[in-house]
Amino acid sequence: MLSLKSSGITLEAVVTHWSAAGWHRFGEVLVAGHGPADLATVAALIAREAGFGSGESVSGADLVARILDSARRTAEFVAGRRAEPRDPEGTTPFLSGEQALILGHPLHPTPKSRDGMRDAEARAYAPELRGSFALHWFAAAQEIVSSDSSAPMMSTLDGPAVPTGMSRCRRIPGRRPIWSAGRQWSRLCAREPSSISGRLERPGFPPPRFVRSIDRTRR
Repeated sequence: MLSLKSSGITLEAVVTHWSAAGWHRFGEVLVAGHGPADLATVAALIAREAGFGSGESVSGADLVARILDSARRTAEFVAGRRAEPRDPEGTTPFLSGEQALILGHPLHPTPKSRDGMRDAEARAYAPELRGSFALHWFAAAQEIVSSDSSAPMMSTLDGPAVPTGMSRCRRIPGRRPIWSAGRQWSRLCAREPSSISGRLERPGFPPPRFVRSIDRTRR
């Protein structure tokens, strides 16, 4: 039972499975004294409650949209895994584990939202559907690169600390190696073509395939 002060409404649901780890399972959500409530209604009520008492006007429209998007994509992921439950041949244990989180964190309101991504993009990049993408390497002028790391940094493409597999490729003096997903690169070019002209090049580094975490399967 959850009483919402902002609306005066009480939501009820039967706990079908109680978990000490927090992975509870619930039955149908009901508005006390009225009947079943769909996901959009529950999301809107909770979003309104989140801003209650803050003194600010909070619509919650973005949160509701993300909740509905997350639920829709979760249903797609579950259906996809039921249709193809086994990992493809050659999948490493690490990669299998990275792609195994189908439902997301139980306390996150929008664990599988892909806000701003088109459906085709989301499917291609989704670890839940075993998506993968080519990682593109670029040579960037020093003045447009800002970075920090606890690990030793690669100075330039003509220096000694070049990533494995890049030493066979054309080196460009005075440029820093930068990696990007194809989606990031295409959007950058569409938004700021003039600002990167002449300062960002694609020297043809061989793109390994990556899934969510940076993982390259040795072949």
